[in-house]
Amino acid sequence: MDVAWIEVAIAVAIYMAILVAIGLAGARKAKTMADFIAASGTLGFSSYVLLMAGSIMSGMTALGVAGVGYLAGYATWWEQLAVPSAMVISTILFGAKLNRLAREKGYLTVQDYLAERFDGSKAIRGVSGLASAFVCFIYLVGQYIAIGIVMKVALGLEYWQGCLVAMVITVIYVMAGGLLAVAWTTLVQGAILIVGMLATATILVGHVGGWEAMNLKLAQITSGPFADCLTKPFGAWEAPLVSPMFALTLFGLTVLLGLSVAPHIVNNTMAFRDPKCLRWGPLAMFAAGFAVLASVKLIGIAGRVAEWEGLLELPKHPVVAGSKWTDMILPIFAKQALHPMLFAILAVAILAAVMSTTDRLMLTVASNVGYDIYRNLIKPTASDAEVKAIGRAVVAVVGVATYLIALSPPPLMAWLIWTALGIMLSTWFPALVAALYWKKTTKQGCLAGMLVGLTSTLAVGFIAAKPPLGLGVKLAIAGGPIYFPVVSLALSIVALVAVSLATKPKVKEAR
Repeated sequence: MDVAWIEVAIAVAIYMAILVAIGLAGARKAKTMADFIAASGTLGFSSYVLLMAGSIMSGMTALGVAGVGYLAGYATWWEQLAVPSAMVISTILFGAKLNRLAREKGYLTVQDYLAERFDGSKAIRGVSGLASAFVCFIYLVGQYIAIGIVMKVALGLEYWQGCLVAMVITVIYVMAGGLLAVAWTTLVQGAILIVGMLATATILVGHVGGWEAMNLKLAQITSGPFADCLTKPFGAWEAPLVSPMFALTLFGLTVLLGLSVAPHIVNNTMAFRDPKCLRWGPLAMFAAGFAVLASVKLIGIAGRVAEWEGLLELPKHPVVAGSKWTDMILPIFAKQALHPMLFAILAVAILAAVMSTTDRLMLTVASNVGYDIYRNLIKPTASDAEVKAIGRAVVAVVGVATYLIALSPPPLMAWLIWTALGIMLSTWFPALVAALYWKKTTKQGCLAGMLVGLTSTLAVGFIAAKPPLGLGVKLAIAGGPIYFPVVSLALSIVALVAVSLATKPKVKEAR
């Protein structure tokens, strides 16, 4: 092992040790079930803001956003607005009411609210809890894939070794301290992520000549994917990914609204105590999210220029024949251009992006199974200690299960990850908005909307997916391609409204 690898290994080891220490400290304070699941609603301003930012900025941020920047340049810049805006919507549209209700009525999860809002409906709690566990499980596999890639490039570990190290560390501190440990570790991870990505973007953009020179060179690129729109806000109307219509349906609707109700995001809005979280939290989390996402996207764009200049070469994609592995642009470019010590810091920043989402996803699945399903549907008499024990066991089981799947991800993994985002959008967004803001919403209408949203997302996703995973039907409006979950969103809204109007509301006021 040379000096560079030693520096990276030391930095990663210190980072992992800090996470474990914070987790064990959280364990001493997480005495009750409410502490474990929702930090008993005690999060302060900084903890809440960085918990939200850390939960939403994941392996997709560290690898996928840079990869998209490499592919399409500024034509996908809308992503940098949509993702941080999702945190703003979640806090203002949902958090303003859910947080107050959580304090008044002791709610720990969104399922608590939905169940009481609709006359103690076990069906709504069950559907919502199971759907939440499913999408979080899928996302967890994606996080471990990202971790394995980062550890392989950064430390030279085998893919399975990198995944194993991260899984063990995350399971330890989530099992120990629950949401308190997740929030406290994310406070550290969020700070590392923001500083690390801003510094890295500055250095790597400078590596290709600086901002102005990078953009001039980008305009000269005439070959490769989306070469005709790298410096433009959109691509051709009929082009996938960069079409204005596709950008609207992907970033303007699915990402923006879907992430705002993602189970590991919206449940955070019930855990803060500081009123400043509502007044200044949205601005702070948008600024943090935009800074990180813009930095990562610029790294991807600079990487495209660096490749054009012959400064680097991307490996072939391990699954998609004839394609480059574009998601590797950030770690490969950084490893080549940065001083070993700076690369060590970046490796930790990338891991912070991935693990700050991984731990929240783990805890959400544990809450869904241990609290929403076991305590509220199977054994209502279960004690807090029993629910905590179930939750901790679920963390361990889910950690190992998702790790094993990530070792040999099925060919449909990418489709499942993007479909999970569609399920979030279609299953929860109409249901939560209607439950909180439309008095005529009924139990039957809410359940119909959620079921139609869930099933139609899977069905439309199959119709739109490329063979052999699906039928390969191209969905478009006026010739412009659309992102498939907007179809299931429309169907979910229609089902919710139609059934609610056709049935008589029987509501316990929980507003």
